Amino acid sequence: MRRLSGMEIRTTLTGKMLTDYAHMSETYERSGKLVIDSDGDISKGTWRVSDDHLCKRRPGILDECYEMWIAANHVELRHPIYPAFEADLRAP
Repeated sequence: MRRLSGMEIRTTLTGKMLTDYAHMSETYERSGKLVIDSDGDISKGTWRVSDDHLCKRRPGILDECYEMWIAANHVELRHPIYPAFEADLRAP
């Protein structure tokens, strides 16, 4: 796995989806909107890139930034406190 830079994060995620193929997906829209489907429960937030980190925000629920690591289509979002979030990258 290799860590992505801010420009690589933006290029890799824009218009794409991260999914575990079973329980959740996150769609990263070009406008900066984030659409999260967790077991059929849809919620919305925003995403941005800051200092080579992916930052996700859902008011009152989530406001965190992650390192993004990738190998082929497999992605890990790493945070210093939480376990890595693992998913596959694909078209929505």
